Amino acid sequence: DGSGSSWDNAIPELADALEKVADWDAHADGILQIWVAEGIYMPTKDKNVNASFQLANGVEVYGGFPATGNPSIDNRDFFAHRTVLTGDVDGNDTQEIITDPVNQISGNNSYHVVTGSGTDRTAKLDGFIITAGYARNSSATYEGGGIYNLQGSPTLVNLVIIGNRATNGGGIGNNDNSSPLLLNVVVSNNVADYTGGGIYIFNNSSPELTNVTITENSGASGGGVYNRYNSSPVITNSVIWNNDEGGNKEAPGASIHNFNVSSDLVATVSYSLVANSGGSGDWSELIGADGGNNIDNDPLFSNVGISDYRLRAGSPAIDAGDEDSYSNAGGDLVSDMDLGGSPRYIGETIDMGAYEYKAPKIFPTDGILFVKKDATGDGSGSSWDNAIPELADAL
Repeated sequence: DGSGSSWDNAIPELADALEKVADWDAHADGILQIWVAEGIYMPTKDKNVNASFQLANGVEVYGGFPATGNPSIDNRDFFAHRTVLTGDVDGNDTQEIITDPVNQISGNNSYHVVTGSGTDRTAKLDGFIITAGYARNSSATYEGGGIYNLQGSPTLVNLVIIGNRATNGGGIGNNDNSSPLLLNVVVSNNVADYTGGGIYIFNNSSPELTNVTITENSGASGGGVYNRYNSSPVITNSVIWNNDEGGNKEAPGASIHNFNVSSDLVATVSYSLVANSGGSGDWSELIGADGGNNIDNDPLFSNVGISDYRLRAGSPAIDAGDEDSYSNAGGDLVSDMDLGGSPRYIGETIDMGAYEYKAPKIFPTDGILFVKKDATGDGSGSSWDNAIPELADAL
């Protein structure tokens, strides 16, 4: 009957469900959960580019449920059951999940796929792919193609924010006292025509980023992150790699651009892998404040060509994060899964980035397992090319 009371009576569109609970009173009625089955959802059916999935205080929205049967929370798997929020409101982009927004977004897309404006941390979005937003035109609509926060600080967990475009903040735009919490998030393949290809942070905004992977984003200024005006984001257990600032991937600003590096209000980075930073041993102050335990080495992503940012064997990001930081951000090291469907905690300690390295299954060839220092294959041990880098791991 479309009441949303059960899977049989589910509301067909997430936008309609969010509209129904826009004024939810969590103080009186408690936290409300919205469960969303796999599929592709648009914020409108009438091609209105102003439409957006507006988050609400006291409402937690969970994607990743199977589209069949009567699934419980234990059946949720956001890797196996992809739940996509798209800004392609006129249905004419060249592919469903955008990886090249300049060339693949066509026609009139939604300015912001998701909006967290006016929210606090009790507004939660968990388990979605956010793609094909295009924030442009006036100052009211040109920030945050994927997610836009104006005086909003939602909790954003287990998200892939990919293939969005904006004037400022291709992936996420944060403005005017907006300090969202990001945990287990990938921000990739987003474009800003001006500042903040991945994330734009402005005017008393201090997001907390924990186990976030920011890669393959581009902007004229600040390829990965752009930070300005009394804003001091805290970045922990994260990977910021191979972003582009004005055509340059080697500048510190390709990773993080702090508008005023002489101020104390800059990004603070710890237990993270950041390109062009020098790592904690040779830290570039242009990146921000060194919180310690940072590195600057190739993270060895599995396959950048298909936007697979899982870690390969031998990655310096493996077992290089900080468990307490993950827990303090609200993560559960016992039960949480990473974005690839693996346990969030494997090995000696948590990894950097949104994915936990999981050793591939061992496939000996004719009874032989190959071990070779600095091997760069799949780590299965099936050949010299795919050798396991460490003998201890093979044993």
